[in-house]
Amino acid sequence: MSFLGLYKINKLNGSTRYMTAKQIYKRILKDSYSEKEWIASVPEIIRICEEADFPKEYAEKIKICILKYFANVENQKKEKLKCHMQIGTNTALKDCYNSMRTSKNKNVICAREKYFKAILDSVKRGFDTLQIPSRFDPTYKKICRNWKQAMFEEYFENQPIEDIEKMKRLFKIELHDTLKKSMGQEIFKQAEEKGIVYSKTDDNKKNPINKER
Repeated sequence: MSFLGLYKINKLNGSTRYMTAKQIYKRILKDSYSEKEWIASVPEIIRICEEADFPKEYAEKIKICILKYFANVENQKKEKLKCHMQIGTNTALKDCYNSMRTSKNKNVICAREKYFKAILDSVKRGFDTLQIPSRFDPTYKKICRNWKQAMFEEYFENQPIEDIEKMKRLFKIELHDTLKKSMGQEIFKQAEEKGIVYSKTDDNKKNPINKER
């Protein structure tokens, strides 16, 4: 809760500071364009945004900053961009993303779309790094585009994120299976030679695994 309109924020350096909602938003906006460490961890920022008397207007703007920032992290758009992943960051990101599912604010929708599509793009780039021979083939690119659209339509509006890392592993499985079905097992020959495959684990959860030689 605020005290005279001021909110207590626990900074990354261990100190505390009292700021208005507007001041917090402006600081997070500034930090989100910087390559330096943020004033506070993502879990701490989301905690403040979720306080009962924190203005919804600024909470949304702050969450938009966070999603756009981590979309850039996924896209690796900035060479030296650092996402300071303190304990609980992924959980806070998930809560940030899910908390705005019903928002009709166009800026919110765009930020959520950007973050979700950035995750899909990062999964696809992971396959490119496997040096798949057909990755420059128009057919391969079309399959990946169709896969991305299918995943977006299935998961973006219909399902909240339960676990970010598990979701990424699920997408890796889905893309692997899609490419294998469409282009054949031969496409993964070099990846298999490196001992890298994507498969379901014995406990029926979808996970990428390293194949034992």
